[in-house]
This record gives sequence, structure tokens and C-alpha cells, in this order.
Amino acid sequence: MMDFLKSRAKVSRQFDEYDFAVKAIDTTNQWTVGASSTATTWAVLAESGGWIRGVTGASLATGGLQLSVPTKYWTGTNGAGFASLIRLSAVTEVRVEQGFADVLPAVATTLVNLASSSFNSTVNAAVYLYDHAGSTTTSGIYTVGTSVAFGSVATTTNRYASGVTLFVALEVDGTNVKLWIGPPGGGPLASRSTSVTPTTGMIPFISVVTSSGSKNLDLDALWTWTLSRV
Repeated sequence: MMDFLKSRAKVSRQFDEYDFAVKAIDTTNQWTVGASSTATTWAVLAESGGWIRGVTGASLATGGLQLSVPTKYWTGTNGAGFASLIRLSAVTEVRVEQGFADVLPAVATTLVNLASSSFNSTVNAAVYLYDHAGSTTTSGIYTVGTSVAFGSVATTTNRYASGVTLFVALEVDGTNVKLWIGPPGGGPLASRSTSVTPTTGMIPFISVVTSSGSKNLDLDALWTWTLSRV
């Protein structure tokens, strides 16, 4: 994980780390958070290393959580990266989406519409999606652009496991998207080419919803970066 981040830092004009050691998430200057009526927004978790925890409600309609950067600074033209150290208390009947989007839907509304192979609200996005519903688990990169059709690449390895910390990184470079899921090792787990519109501004985000039982979503650290064009 650190080798991966260091390699990105060496060619970045901007690289920021957000580590939540004994401090709450900064919702004034850095992040926007949302929680449905039965969810509990992220708060400091009493655990070594610096964590914050959000708790979903027990139903899809009232139990969603969102976390995002408030301003659309990130584009494919300048390059955009977003990574997390993330942990779920349970991985059944839950949807987690992480990545970039120009517009986020309402809290508790999923970004990717699997039933119709489309996106809700957004017209330019690159998202890692994990979804478990009934006996079906779906995961992969999902993308769309203002002038590019919906597309996806499925992944079946390195998925979330209950109580296990996972490193997830998504990078947009021009129109191309790459996904690493930890340990990232060498090349990306999956990638898509000609998948987004590079000039459209986007925001990094994480969202989670559940359809049965509340879930803890813990974040150890977050990273954002832009790629060098020098």
C-alpha cells in the first residue's frame, strides 16, 4: 500500500492524506457528509491508528451514509486519484460505492443502477462498486461520461470481508480508469479505457446503503491526488 502511494506521490502536483487519529472528520473545510434518518454519521472510533466510523440504518430507505469532497476540482485531464483504508462489519445485504462523480444522488440512493445499466443523477463518473443482495455479489468498475456510454468491468477477487481492512484505490487519467484493491501489488486489478469525459469536474466520494441490518463502515485513512502533466 505504501509503495503504491509513494509511487503516486512522486509524480503528483497534489497529494493529500487524511488520517483520523483522535480527531473528527473536518466537515467545514474538507468533507461533506450525509446520513439518513436512522444512520449515524462518521465519528472518532476509540481504536489505535486513527479511525472514524459511520453506522448505517437497518433499511435502504432511511439508513444511507455519504462522504464526499465539496468541490469539483478533480478531472481526467489533470488526473485524479482517490484511495481509502476501509472496513465493513458485515458484507451481506450492503452496497458500497467509492470513486468520482460529477453529481451525487440523495443519501440512500445508489449511484449505479444495476437493473438498468445506468447511473442515477450523475453523467460523468468512475466508481468501484461492491453489492451483495440475496445470493448475488457484484463488484467492479462502473463508468459513464457526458459523451461516453455506460460501461463496466467485473471483479471477483479481493472483495470486502467482514471485519477486514481493505485498501481501495481508483485513478482517472484522461479518459482511462484503473482500480487497485489491496494489497495492490503490481498492476491494477481492473481497468477501463475511453470510459469518462476528461474535462468534466468530479468529486471523490464514498457511500454505503444496506437493505437488512445496520452495518459499521470504518475508515482508517483517505488519500486524494492529481497526476503530473509536467
